[in-house]
Amino acid sequence: MKCNKLLNYGPIINNYAGKLLNIMKTQIIIETTYSALMSLISTDSLQAGSFYKVTDRGDRWLLFQAVSTNQMAPEGFRLMLCPATYAVGADAFSNNWIGVRNETKTALVNDLAIWGGKVWKNLTGDIGITDDDITLDSTNWAEIPKASFSNHEYIEMLFVCQYDWINDYVVSQFDSDGNTAFYNADHDSYNNCDITDWNWGTSGYLFFGNKVRGCYNNSNAGDIYSNTCDEYISHNYNNGGIYENHCLSISENRNNGEIYGNICGDILTNSNNESIANNLLPKNSHIRNNSNAGAIAQNKNNGSIEQNSHLGAILHNLNNGDIINVSSTDPISVFYNVNNGMISGFKTNNVEDTTVDKV
Repeated sequence: MKCNKLLNYGPIINNYAGKLLNIMKTQIIIETTYSALMSLISTDSLQAGSFYKVTDRGDRWLLFQAVSTNQMAPEGFRLMLCPATYAVGADAFSNNWIGVRNETKTALVNDLAIWGGKVWKNLTGDIGITDDDITLDSTNWAEIPKASFSNHEYIEMLFVCQYDWINDYVVSQFDSDGNTAFYNADHDSYNNCDITDWNWGTSGYLFFGNKVRGCYNNSNAGDIYSNTCDEYISHNYNNGGIYENHCLSISENRNNGEIYGNICGDILTNSNNESIANNLLPKNSHIRNNSNAGAIAQNKNNGSIEQNSHLGAILHNLNNGDIINVSSTDPISVFYNVNNGMISGFKTNNVEDTTVDKV
C-alpha cells in the first residue's frame, strides 16, 4: 500500500469533478488494490475520511473516500480509458480512424475502428462482421488492449461513478454533459458504463443528455436504430429514422425519416417527414398526436390511432381501438384496416373501409 498526494488532473476534468478534486488535492491519497481494499473493509480497518485510489480497477483507477472503518462513500471518481477520437481520418500519430464500425463502411489494413467502447485494428482490408455488441470478428480485426496500447489509441477521461464493492463492478457513471450509463447485473449482459461512447463528441456531433437505459435528448445526423431500452426514446432531433428499437414508448421526437419496425408502447407527439409503419405495440398502446408527412401503415396495436396530422393514408393497420379524429386539413384516405373500434372523423369520400362508422 502506498501513500501520495493526488496529482493535478485538472486539464482532463469536467467542471463538476474539478470542484471536488480541488478540495481533495490537500488530502493524503492511499494507493491500494481491490483485494487489499476488500481486506480492509472486512476487518474494519479503513481510515475514515481518507481517500483510497484503487489502481487495478476502472482502467486507470477508482478514487473513493472511506466514510467509516468498513464503508466507502456511495460516489467516487473513475479515470477511464476511452477511444482517443471518433472523428474519421488521420490523427497526429499516423493512425487512420474510420469511426464506429458498421457494415456500410470500408476499411484498409491497419485502419482503426471503434466497437464496444474499444479500439480495433483491421487485419485484412475487409470490414468484416460483428460477433456481438462488443466484439468484432477475429479474422478481420484485432482488439488494441487498454493495458498495452502504444500509439495514442486511447485517452484518459474522468467520471463520477458508483461502485458495487462486494460484486466488483461500476453501477452507474456520468459526466458533466448529462450523459449517464447504468449497469444492472441481473438484466444486462455487459456493463453499459464500460462500452458507452463517452468520447463521441470528437466525431463532430453532439453527445449530450443521454441515458443508456433510454435514448433521450440526442441531436445527430443519422438514425436511432436497434436499441434496447428499458425506458423511452424521446426528445431526439435527428435527420434519420427511428427503427427496430425495443422500448417503453417513442415520443416527442423530431426526425426526417420513418418511425418503423419498433416494438414499443405508445407512439406519441412525434414530428417526422415520412411514415409511421410496421410497428408492434403489444400493450394497450396508442398512435396519437403525431405529425408526419407519410402514411400510418401496417402497424399492430391494441389501442387507438387518433388525433394525428399527416399527409399520407391510414392503411393496413391491425388495431383493437378506434381510428379517429385526424386533425390534418388535407384529405386523408383510410382503407384496408382491421380494427375493433370506430373509424370516424374523416370526410366520407376518403374512407374506403367497408365496415365503418363514418362521421
